[in-house]
Amino acid sequence: LRLLTPSNLVSVLSQLLLSVVGQLLVFELVRQQPWWEPFKPGADRLDEVGSYEATSIFYFSMFQYVAICVIFAQGPPFRERFYKNVPFLLNVFAMLGLCLGLLFCPTAFMIKWAKFLPLHGLNDHPPKSLYFSFLLLLMACVHTLLAYATERLIELCSNRLSSRGCGRLYAKCCRRDGYQQGTETSTEDFLSKTAKT
Repeated sequence: LRLLTPSNLVSVLSQLLLSVVGQLLVFELVRQQPWWEPFKPGADRLDEVGSYEATSIFYFSMFQYVAICVIFAQGPPFRERFYKNVPFLLNVFAMLGLCLGLLFCPTAFMIKWAKFLPLHGLNDHPPKSLYFSFLLLLMACVHTLLAYATERLIELCSNRLSSRGCGRLYAKCCRRDGYQQGTETSTEDFLSKTAKT
């Protein structure tokens, strides 16, 4: 039940809402492109051919997943900040490299296996052929900034609630156990320690 604190629920639900809104925007944006064609299923199976919408949302959501991993990698009181966690950082950079590689130069195997469609007209050449890919990358960056700002805002509101009149009730409902055996840290204790520094 410690995971079901009000701040955690608001955080998860707000990130979910941001992700859905971002993917809906990508869905509509790809349909406005001059090279877009409606999905035409194969004669035998629906998944025989890809769609522009699925390809675009897949590329966009890859960046969303990496951003959420970084945003939810909370630091104190239980762990170091994410930028001090070298294995985690290496993993994040590797995933970002993979995402960028898939977005800008997908391999023939991935195109065939995942049914990706080119996100440009057949007669387009660089830089025109990369326009929509750069647009998706820009949208992913904006989503990351919004998600980070939302998380910090929730954290700020949560800290203010815990330091005001709701402090005892909030600390009682949001109390967490430390990872080390025999240690126990509540939100109220953590806030009082950080206020002193």
